[in-house]
Amino acid sequence: MKQPSSPELHREGFWDFGGTLNELDPPTMMEANNVRKSENFYVDLDGRRKKRPGYADASDCEPDFNFTLPIRGGFYFKDTAGNVRRVVITEKKIFIEDIGGGNFTQLYYQTTAVKKTFKPVTFESGRPIIVGFDKNLYIDTETPASPAAYQLGVDKPTSAPSVAVGAAGNLTGDYKYLVTYYKSGNFPYQSNPSVESDVVSPSSQKVDLTSIPVSSDPQVDKKRLYRTRANGAIFYWLADIDNATTSYEDNIADDSLGDEVSYERYVPPAADDVEVWDKRVWFLVSSEARIYYTNAGEEAERANLGFILVEDREPQKLVCMREYGGKLYAFKPDSMFRINKVGDSYYEPERLPFSKGCDARGSMEATKDFLIWKSPDGIELFNGYSIFEPPISMYIRKTFNSIEKSYLDKIVGFVNKNDRQYWLSVPTGTAGGPDSDPTEPDIVIVFNFVKNTFDIFKFAHQTSALFSVPKSLYVGLGGSGSHDILCGNIGGKINRYNDAFFTDAGTTISCEFLSKWYRLSKEAEWNNLREIITKYVLKNDGATKKHLTLKVYSNLDDTATLTVNLEGNDISDSLRNEVVRPTKSGVKGAYMSFGFSNAETLVGELKVIGLDGYFQTRIIKREIYGT
Repeated sequence: MKQPSSPELHREGFWDFGGTLNELDPPTMMEANNVRKSENFYVDLDGRRKKRPGYADASDCEPDFNFTLPIRGGFYFKDTAGNVRRVVITEKKIFIEDIGGGNFTQLYYQTTAVKKTFKPVTFESGRPIIVGFDKNLYIDTETPASPAAYQLGVDKPTSAPSVAVGAAGNLTGDYKYLVTYYKSGNFPYQSNPSVESDVVSPSSQKVDLTSIPVSSDPQVDKKRLYRTRANGAIFYWLADIDNATTSYEDNIADDSLGDEVSYERYVPPAADDVEVWDKRVWFLVSSEARIYYTNAGEEAERANLGFILVEDREPQKLVCMREYGGKLYAFKPDSMFRINKVGDSYYEPERLPFSKGCDARGSMEATKDFLIWKSPDGIELFNGYSIFEPPISMYIRKTFNSIEKSYLDKIVGFVNKNDRQYWLSVPTGTAGGPDSDPTEPDIVIVFNFVKNTFDIFKFAHQTSALFSVPKSLYVGLGGSGSHDILCGNIGGKINRYNDAFFTDAGTTISCEFLSKWYRLSKEAEWNNLREIITKYVLKNDGATKKHLTLKVYSNLDDTATLTVNLEGNDISDSLRNEVVRPTKSGVKGAYMSFGFSNAETLVGELKVIGLDGYFQTRIIKREIYGT
């Protein structure tokens, strides 16, 4: 017996092209919002798929000699004269943009290349602090026309002055002397004292100091001399002299001496990470499992016991730290700690009840709502109370699993505030574009933390640094707004990324998107997709037609059943820029998926808004035979 068919034409709307990414899984294993692929497409804040913008060569970022080495970091700040200055950090060097822009001056150089990202901080003085090189550095612009990079803190003198009795004077008794190195100016600090001098015993005489040590540190311009009172043991400030001066005649009475010398002016050790919290600068030293902190209100001087030891049952090293919500957090790969303040000047670590740490120091970023970083499991978000792990599909999971674990220090995290996206530039062991270094980041994972979607960006160059210009500094810089992102690559160049650019510095951007599999039939039905009406935005370039390629996939087959080139629109009126194109079809199946691609250089945005499908549904025909 043959059951009759029941033709019925009905409309099905496909307008949700957001969602996470997945490879081809059985439909019963797929989450409802999973898509199968998205490269160089992303979900806009209006929920529609949009081709990513590109970047242009930022010629104002490239001095005539070029940076040549991979870019590892960059930032903007204002110097003491109010000039906006750009700083670029490479593997071995630090450059600062000259006043007026266009050219750069080298501030620092070391012979050993540093293969990790740099994320500086600023203290109350507003001066940038950079750690990760062979010493902690700060950028000094007290003389804006002659900026310099100096070690943060001053090493103490290695010897004491020589002393001898001199001509008739005011001093009688036994005396000893110390010397410290001193940096004067708007942000002064000094070193710990030298060893004590020999005892000198004048009797109504002066004391002659000679062989006073000279500092080789260029930031040191003064020395401070300290002396005991007659027959005493405590040292008090005596006088300041120029760094180059090596002799001094002392004839100052005991009651004219100044403050007591401090022995708590240690230089912070060379650190792997830096943060500012509780009016102190904090320095994480991974190899020691210690976090050192400066004296209150100071950026370069610390007490001998100014550190905390972060130990736990996991034999893992500290990776990074970050201030968030008025508190300081430290991370190992599989654990997380909060630094608690006890009393006025004592701190202790508290292990939090989460098994989600951070394994890539450069991935740590903060928004006003949460911390976000890469863990061994994927992406983590922390709101001050709980950790949330957005669902990562098999497609993104495969990308995370392909990250070269030996090069985690090269991973770069960045928050694109304008589009509410978190970017993660990662190395997957393949050479990217013309740079061709499999150890460097070659793709960018994009997480939209508003829409909870993941996408993949593939740039023409391998992206080794990401930074932006703060809105407050945009005046006079020629940027288009907070969307501008600066992408440093391993070839030593910087590119400016924003909505106005439609290629990667001349390289055409190719994008592709595959939707999830839509189950369209009931158990005893099949569908014939008779017509598709696609709504999109795509502008033609004068007489040159642009195209959006639409592909229809059927019944879990990854080979497209139908391919259609949809033309762009000649109308430039922004109120009428949406294109609606009908397409005759004939694709049959119980499951369908829709793909979009474009490999052209565009003159405007490409946005896929959605599509409507008109189906003819029939009951499955069955033949029953009997005798």
